[in-house]
Amino acid sequence: MTSTAVWRQWRTTWEWEGTVAPDLRDRLDAFLTYLHRAAADLAATVADATDGDLIFLLSSSLLWMDGDPIDRAVIVEAWRDTATPVAESTQLTRWIDDLESRLAPERPVIQAAAVMLLLERVFRALLATGTLSDSAADSVERAADHLEAQLVGVLKDVRASVIPPSTYRMM
Repeated sequence: MTSTAVWRQWRTTWEWEGTVAPDLRDRLDAFLTYLHRAAADLAATVADATDGDLIFLLSSSLLWMDGDPIDRAVIVEAWRDTATPVAESTQLTRWIDDLESRLAPERPVIQAAAVMLLLERVFRALLATGTLSDSAADSVERAADHLEAQLVGVLKDVRASVIPPSTYRMM
């Protein structure tokens, strides 16, 4: 895979389908706004990273996190097919330290969700280029779909108040 940074041009958005009660919409909007801010902070921390660098960094981080189980095999397969870091090992180490520092104050659910959101963004951006081999595109799409499903699960927890507003509301 060639070194690119298409992830910087990709934007994650959300829109409401159907009827969503105003109080639920407010709760989900507050969570999503907080989550997008956390993901943007992560992205700013590694702004010079290529797609391969970022896949390496975020996959590594996600695979070691505690919390809801992710299908590690799906992530590892996409990582294997696409994560070709171009940064020197000292830069990668600095980024890992910076990401850990940026994530440290957040609760584990926000840490995992922010990493999943940003990693899904990188995977979706790569898929949009149409430059991946068929097998790489398949593994990246599976990983992106899996991350999306995990994020939907997090939103269901927000909806059910399993993740309380104190986790994401700015007090």
